Amino acid sequence: MALVTHEVLDEMSGRGDPPADALILEHAEWSTTVLPSDIVAQLARRLRFADDDCSPVVNDYLQASPEPPIPVDRERVELGAQFFQDHSLEIGSALFCGSLPAGYASPRGARVLTLTGRLTSDLVRRVMETAQMILNVTRPGGLVTGTGCGYQDTRRVRLMHAAVRHFILEDPAVPRSEHLPVPAHGWCSGWGVPINQEDLLGGMLTFTVTVFEVLDKLGVEYQDEHAEAYLHLWCVVGSLLGIDPSILPSDRQEAGAAADLIRSRQLDHSRDGRELTRALIEALEGMVALPPLRGVVPAAVRWFVGPDVATLLGVGPSPWGLVLDGPVTWTSRLVHVDERSNQVMRVLLRQVGGAAIDGFMTSNRGHERPDFDIPEELSVKLRRGPKRFYL
Repeated sequence: MALVTHEVLDEMSGRGDPPADALILEHAEWSTTVLPSDIVAQLARRLRFADDDCSPVVNDYLQASPEPPIPVDRERVELGAQFFQDHSLEIGSALFCGSLPAGYASPRGARVLTLTGRLTSDLVRRVMETAQMILNVTRPGGLVTGTGCGYQDTRRVRLMHAAVRHFILEDPAVPRSEHLPVPAHGWCSGWGVPINQEDLLGGMLTFTVTVFEVLDKLGVEYQDEHAEAYLHLWCVVGSLLGIDPSILPSDRQEAGAAADLIRSRQLDHSRDGRELTRALIEALEGMVALPPLRGVVPAAVRWFVGPDVATLLGVGPSPWGLVLDGPVTWTSRLVHVDERSNQVMRVLLRQVGGAAIDGFMTSNRGHERPDFDIPEELSVKLRRGPKRFYL
């Protein structure tokens, strides 16, 4: 990876995904729809129904099976998939209570989500789609070129990203300005391009660096080689999503440095970010079976992202937070000294991760949407009963 600097990220914030963006422009010329927002809906339908009529350029894209743009170590990819399976409930907790809120703390990233008009009004559906992609890319064989379900999912997401960029930049219903402040329910060119290269990289890093940070907070033991393999898996995913290979990290040290730099550039308070976080927490709380434990959700969000970012997101201190900040932090440092106490706290947060995966995956998608597919090795961990959290 070339050294990621402010100058590099300034350039990347003005760049989308040129090949995918060109494809969408060609599709727009073919399409009989009038508004860019119609193109987003049209492509979403095409991705749900393979036989739905669409432009030749989109059909050709979906039928193609190009190799990832970066060298792929297949053994490391499978080792990365195993890393996810080994720690799936902790990673689930990290993704839902850490990675997603961390993404909402970027005002321009949060604005993209609210402008699509789906996340706050139908959060479960949108998060389910993200969760399904994560499960697909991290299952054994998920990234096999052409046939892997994660490979196919990632290429579809890349196409939708380009459609959303086109919608935000071209649709007359989205007010735009040249300079800050950003118009209400609109976009400002001072933010750069929607879903730009910096944002794509930042999103990938929340699924890796933020996950590693949470696992370390929880006192989860793992081999560095396995974590590096998990990062490599996500770099392959990132390349398939259209991230410029020159800014993809080659190891965890580079990934951590890039994540810190992007955080310093992007984290800020926004109404969009707070609304998205509130909606996510409410959805997660509804999936925790025992009411007394629902307070663990906002406490976990605050603990995972840290008090400064949590304050930006409107997540304040809570009684459960005192438990997490005290005993959990202490026992995570002394795993071998007080293994039983540490395990009790990890079980609570594994329950949040398991309930989130189970809840999002089994929610009703509607008659036009296929059922979600949970890998058998993961579904075993989601079965009801006390042992589910110890597998």
